[in-house]
Amino acid sequence: MKLLEVINLKKAFASRQNDFIRKPELVKAVDDISFAVAPGETLGLVGESGCGKSTVAKLIMRLLSPDSGEVRLDGDNLATLSANKMRAKRREIQMIFQDPYTSLNPRLRAEEIVGEPLVNFGLASGIELMQRVAELFAKVGLADDQRRKFPHEFSGGQRQRLGIARAIALNPKIIVCDEPVSALDVSIQAQIINLMRDLQQEYGLAYLFISHDLAVIEHISHRVAVMYLGRIVELTDTRTLFSNPRHPYTQSLLDSVPTLDRRDARQLVDIEGEVPSANNPPSGCQFHPRCRHALEKCRTDAPALVKVSECHLVACHLHLAAAG
Repeated sequence: MKLLEVINLKKAFASRQNDFIRKPELVKAVDDISFAVAPGETLGLVGESGCGKSTVAKLIMRLLSPDSGEVRLDGDNLATLSANKMRAKRREIQMIFQDPYTSLNPRLRAEEIVGEPLVNFGLASGIELMQRVAELFAKVGLADDQRRKFPHEFSGGQRQRLGIARAIALNPKIIVCDEPVSALDVSIQAQIINLMRDLQQEYGLAYLFISHDLAVIEHISHRVAVMYLGRIVELTDTRTLFSNPRHPYTQSLLDSVPTLDRRDARQLVDIEGEVPSANNPPSGCQFHPRCRHALEKCRTDAPALVKVSECHLVACHLHLAAAG
């Protein structure tokens, strides 16, 4: 069963040009990606900065309009919904933002921030609203006497707890999490991740969890999609991805992460080269200039994302050649 479906999604932006006579070039931020999230599942979306992860989040939330493709929630294509129907649909999909310092209105008190979704949708008022806000504070581990404080009076971890409380206020089916712990200290990251897992079990939430941190992705995700320059290059369950990565980019990502486990005999290796410019990406497989295993075909033909096992998708000519 599919709760959220992303189907052949594309989004390009016009790059700035110093020469006003030339037409601006198009930067393909999201280049024909597809995936699905099941009810109660966490799909991790991982990749280096600038690969298009946050653009995917904005397209799903309809903060941006796609150039083509579809985003379906419970079978409804969000791009075709009227304003009224989309407003109602937003109760089912919420978002937790990356920066807890800028995602909260500094002029509102904490209880107003958490209660705002309930007020906007006419779900509670008066005493009932205050009771519901108090319940949400308790759910995310905030003290009741903190409700009258302003955001600047909270720590970073506490502010993110406010963002989580606001996100769950409407009892959504899925939450899009755009780097929700990257701005926090490591010890606080663990607390927030554990809180999100507890809330997932209690409410049956699904998460699309976006991060560049492989350790966080491994800890919270059921499945993982790896992005590179706007495309998904590998998608499988978390255990398989971390024990048997098939795409050279995924392998390089894992090899570049240090570990304290003495039983892990992997040699720490940096990914070769620099991330190519999205203004002028390489032809063929976009990872081929940095790939130690590149074939001649990789330089000219972009590989399709295909199954290499029952639940493992990879976009790599090495595996297509082996299968053939």
